[in-house]
Amino acid sequence: GPLKGPAAAAGVPLVFLLAPTSTAARRTFVARQSQGFVYYVSLTGITGAKLLNLADVEQNVEKIRKVTSLPVAVGFGVATPEDAAKVAAIADGVIVGSAIVKQIAAYREKPEMVKHVAEFVRSLKTAMRMAQPKTR
Repeated sequence: GPLKGPAAAAGVPLVFLLAPTSTAARRTFVARQSQGFVYYVSLTGITGAKLLNLADVEQNVEKIRKVTSLPVAVGFGVATPEDAAKVAAIADGVIVGSAIVKQIAAYREKPEMVKHVAEFVRSLKTAMRMAQPKTR
């Protein structure tokens, strides 16, 4: 696509997304095009929603791993340290966006905003490190 050349020239890896609705052909295409990692969007809908059934997420991560050696990172619906730990046990990476934005919004007018957001991110990191990854 039109981004491939400029991204390569800038040394920026292109990361493509897969979703629960992605077909086998789409998984193969994205696996071939992605650089760095494959981003698996764990649910259909809007960011910040609840995490889907982890068994479904795990099954789809395994399908992606069958067509790529790149790491598979999972995002969408990861809102708590517990969510992050559960996803870390089945994926190579965990992507958290809306939950951090919500922390920023909750403390945006307060001088301790950075402290609270940092504590939240630290809690995510600690939970993920303590997660027991399944053998790959």
